[in-house]
Amino acid sequence: MEDEYKRGVIYTPEGFTGPPTTVKEALQQGRAVLEEEGRWCQGDEFDSSGDEPFCGNWQACAVGAVAVTLLGVERYTNPSGNQYWRVATKAQPELHSLYISTIDALDNATAELYEGIELPQGPFDQDALPEYEPFYGVVDKNDAYSTTREEVIAVFDAAIESAEDAEQNG
Repeated sequence: MEDEYKRGVIYTPEGFTGPPTTVKEALQQGRAVLEEEGRWCQGDEFDSSGDEPFCGNWQACAVGAVAVTLLGVERYTNPSGNQYWRVATKAQPELHSLYISTIDALDNATAELYEGIELPQGPFDQDALPEYEPFYGVVDKNDAYSTTREEVIAVFDAAIESAEDAEQNG
């Protein structure tokens, strides 16, 4: 019987030896992806039009950069028969847990760096939003029209610093 969980095709940035095993490592590898010229994008978690996921001009947003190093990507065929690469959806639960913890660290760093807002707790309530659109986390910051790659990397830097502090004081 085939294991129902499987990690997708992993990208390991230069200078690293394998997939991350801690939040700090996931942040460091995600940051390394975004440091590569031309890799950062907005609006898509992962974008690759090639036959192989990590050849050519593939790109990832902030959360996609973490996902490609931790969960990996898989080939997907949509109901129309079109094939593309997407972030793997059948990775082991402990990998998903590490992924969520890493994105939480990025969300917290985003809130600290930009606007000093508190992130909403619990289910997202569309009716509770004011008329303007505040941002709540790293996805919103990454995809905001005026955001630069350097600003997203600064979020990673702040999250890495927090993870290092937690390790030392933990």
